[in-house]
Amino acid sequence: MKFQFSDKYSSRLASREGSQQTKALLTLQATLPGVPFIYYGNEIGMTDHPEVPGLLKYRTPMQWNSNGTGFSMNRPWIDRNPNYKTINVEVRKM
Repeated sequence: MKFQFSDKYSSRLASREGSQQTKALLTLQATLPGVPFIYYGNEIGMTDHPEVPGLLKYRTPMQWNSNGTGFSMNRPWIDRNPNYKTINVEVRKM
């Protein structure tokens, strides 16, 4: 049994449900029986890229820090979401 709210083919949870609802749904998902599957970025509230067309708007790079780089200094293969300065792992840790 599995519970999954989004994947690489659907809109990110925070884009569909909002920030507060996302927290509630992920908490509920963690308490249900079975294995929770969390698409990367849902745990920090990443949203769909507003300017990238099609399925690529769901597949933006993980937003690790306010520099938008994370583990690499190379340019990402797809543009970062413009909100990477405020929604990223580094900010959520604090």
